[in-house]
Amino acid sequence: MQSGADQGQAPKASETQKEENIHGTDDNAPDNLLNCLQAYLQRREKRQMGLGDILEELLRSGGDDRLLQNPKTGMNKYHTPIRPCEGVHRGSCTSNVPTKEAYERGLDIIRRLVLECRSIESKKEAVFTSPDDLFIWLLTDVRERLRSIFQLNLTDTISLFPSGTDAEFLPALLAIARCFSEEDETGTKVHRVLSIVSAAGEVGSGTRNAAVGQHFSKLLPSGKLVAGGSFANQVFGTLPENAFCAREMPLRDDEGRCRSTNELDAEVEQLVQSALNPSEPNEESRFGCVVLHMVVGSKTGHCVPSPGCVDRLAQKHGKDLVVVVDACQGRMGEFAVREHLDKGRVVLTTGSKFYGGAPFSGVCIMPGDVTDEMESLMCQSNVNALLDKGSLREYVQASLLSDDLATLRSKVPHKPLNYGVLLRWTLALHEMEAFFIDMKTETRNKIMGDWAQGVRNLIEQQANPLISQLQFDRETDTSSAEDSDCVALGTIICFECKCRRSPESAPESLSLEELRHLQYLMATDLGEEFPGLRLFQAARLRCFMGQPVCLNPGSAKPKVHILRVAASAPLVVAIRRDGLESHLSQDKMLFEKLNLILANWNIFDASST
Repeated sequence: MQSGADQGQAPKASETQKEENIHGTDDNAPDNLLNCLQAYLQRREKRQMGLGDILEELLRSGGDDRLLQNPKTGMNKYHTPIRPCEGVHRGSCTSNVPTKEAYERGLDIIRRLVLECRSIESKKEAVFTSPDDLFIWLLTDVRERLRSIFQLNLTDTISLFPSGTDAEFLPALLAIARCFSEEDETGTKVHRVLSIVSAAGEVGSGTRNAAVGQHFSKLLPSGKLVAGGSFANQVFGTLPENAFCAREMPLRDDEGRCRSTNELDAEVEQLVQSALNPSEPNEESRFGCVVLHMVVGSKTGHCVPSPGCVDRLAQKHGKDLVVVVDACQGRMGEFAVREHLDKGRVVLTTGSKFYGGAPFSGVCIMPGDVTDEMESLMCQSNVNALLDKGSLREYVQASLLSDDLATLRSKVPHKPLNYGVLLRWTLALHEMEAFFIDMKTETRNKIMGDWAQGVRNLIEQQANPLISQLQFDRETDTSSAEDSDCVALGTIICFECKCRRSPESAPESLSLEELRHLQYLMATDLGEEFPGLRLFQAARLRCFMGQPVCLNPGSAKPKVHILRVAASAPLVVAIRRDGLESHLSQDKMLFEKLNLILANWNIFDASST
């Protein structure tokens, strides 16, 4: 059996990857696609490499350590393979296994790339004169399809990123640029930004670092490693040490219970007020700009702060406040992005959570006037200098940023082309279009609601002492979200797990590391390592679930840990095709396997092997 370290930790980067200074451009970098194609052509005759191998290598490229594959398990740190496989797929709140249909769309792109690159290399007449031209053409198609899905107009701008976490850098840059703006004629502008991370602990683990312009992974999307392995380095390199500050606002109390909407709103308003207009101003308390994260979908499906609270703060503080909508779960109504943009908010979302795309893909969408302001700010010499010694260039290339951010584009390299972002969004868009086009809103909402209720009923009917639904979240106020948002957010089902450490022992709670091991066991065919289980259908079924979450990480009280199952856009489409009962029967088998492991934890516990 795998050791706990192999299952719970991110796979390490290749031993041949050396730590490098992360400054400098890569415009002369080799083209990743051409390297893959050359390897393919050399090995094709021996049938050692196929187009699928190219697709998988590229899907894992251009991101951070979350994309690395553990060579022993064939899965990433969230226990998800990059190739389609049979099983019960309920991990969309964390990481998805691509569907066969979406994977085929990726192969179609690879075939197109092979044909065009072959024509380019043979110097025959080709539609495109270089891989760059073809890449830009395909990337433009991704953008325009996103524009249609999210009801964007031609002035709204779309900047693509390797993940939703990387996309945080764009609003952070906007905020610090406002602070350093030369338009402050009085010279009293404070060159400091406060970033308020709402629902702390229930958003991406790298959110806090990215929100203050710091690295969040040792492996950068460029393929380099952070120099010295330090996350404290600033992505915007010329800033004073205290230019950014973060305040994390927990969603829950010490016992893991959700705090009320009124309490959360009051804390947000106090944080913003004390940052921009402190009662006793001093250098440590004053900020020139606040970035407020409006979380539309935490890891357990909650929204914070309320829209009314955000509207009040935006009206009161104007451009001293940057509102960032963290919709990276993707669980929102089809007009939600449009509504946020119309209020001047910056929206971050992904194609790799609810929408079912391969991990990971991010996008930052900004209204036209905010984009115009940012471009104007980037043209100012003191703002422009922020990027000269920074490392934003290691996260994003010019082609991924909106054409309307011309000055910012000039500060990042053109190469290496990020085929990983292109292909991951290609797979996600296949699922997104099927979800939004093949069904009416009412049909989608009914399917999501029926599935969520069906799974909750399933847990209750089993009356299992080892698995219990998170009771105190049921009555949580969701009036802050639109109806479609509420339904989609309700498709994250949270439950606590207990185990029997011996056949006679009473049920006991599991630690976070044990839950990570449990998630790994659920994603594997137990019959391969335990021959005695080969006759148990549930034991052999691979079940992909959301990563475990600690609901009260900073509390001195006993920790509350949960696991999650969640619906995805592909599941909604499949239920419409196959009927609800066929998929609830899969959920039943998922919980049968879960119970099998928990009831016999002494057999499966990593520490006992």
